[in-house]
Amino acid sequence: MTDRSTAPPGTGRRMPAEAERRTAAAGRTATRLDCLTGNPRLHTYYRSYYRSAGYTPVGRQTVEGGWDGPYTVTLFEMRL
Repeated sequence: MTDRSTAPPGTGRRMPAEAERRTAAAGRTATRLDCLTGNPRLHTYYRSYYRSAGYTPVGRQTVEGGWDGPYTVTLFEMRL
C-alpha cells in the first residue's frame, strides 16, 4: 500500500513489479497477493487494478487474528 500524497506516480505498480522480479529470480513460477474483501468499494477498485496488472483471482481465504477478528481476502496470482 502506498500513500498517494507522498509516493511518486507509478509507485503502486513498481512495488509489485519488484516483488515479481525477485520472485522470478528466486526460481518461483508464480507470485500471489491478496486484497481485503470487507470494503466493497476498495475491493472493486483493487480487483480491477490487479487484473489490469496481469493478476487473476484464484480464490478467497479467511485470515484469523486480525485486530477486529477474522477477515476475508481475495487471492490474486500471476504466472511468471
